[in-house]
Amino acid sequence: MKLSRILISLIALFLFAQAEASEKTYSSGEQQVALLELFTSQGCSSCPPADKWVNQLIDRPGLWRKFIPVSFHVDYWDYIGWKDPYASRSNSNRQYRYKQQKGVKVVYTPGFVVNGKEWRDWRRNSKIPQDENSPGNLEVKIDGQRLQAKFIPVEKSDERYRLTVVLLGFDLSSRVTDGENEGRTLKEEFVVLDQASQLSHDSNWDIQLPWLNTASRGKRGVAAWVATENRQAPVQATGGWLNQ
Repeated sequence: MKLSRILISLIALFLFAQAEASEKTYSSGEQQVALLELFTSQGCSSCPPADKWVNQLIDRPGLWRKFIPVSFHVDYWDYIGWKDPYASRSNSNRQYRYKQQKGVKVVYTPGFVVNGKEWRDWRRNSKIPQDENSPGNLEVKIDGQRLQAKFIPVEKSDERYRLTVVLLGFDLSSRVTDGENEGRTLKEEFVVLDQASQLSHDSNWDIQLPWLNTASRGKRGVAAWVATENRQAPVQATGGWLNQ
């Protein structure tokens, strides 16, 4: 009887540990985390150097805590012969909205945006711009397909915030057989694979995201950020690994 109780206790502890391991929590802290967005395409011959530059950020100190890179593959290069498997119209539209909101002057690839503003100094291996703002803390919890988030701004306001969540792919490799990069094998990190966005009236979110379960199909991460209702520029961001 005593042995049975011990076995039951061990099984309970194992199940509890498994449940805890499936839960992930990410928190930005109050100081602003820089969201570095790259708009790129496998069909663009100028893009591989920018992709390579972003790839090396995976080993840079401050990843997830001070800056978060995300690569949005646009679809407006697909017409020249190579359809980028990670490109989408929503990614292109995001870049066009930055132009409409005067975050960038021209839509082009490769194009970098940091905290909603165009950034061109990446070729010099410049340090990613860091704002000294302290907008507030964004906390995200993931348990299976369920994502819960809460944003607590430092200064109270009547603003409504929109949460955007993206699934990031790593260790991705594509052999390009047509277009400007024909014959090249492209290695890519921080690629946006799926995304969701939701507006909140109280800066709290509870969302079911089935694609979070795809994290078991390779090395995956997640990034989340909040922006005000009518502006796309991120106010605060957080993220981290789903698996490694």
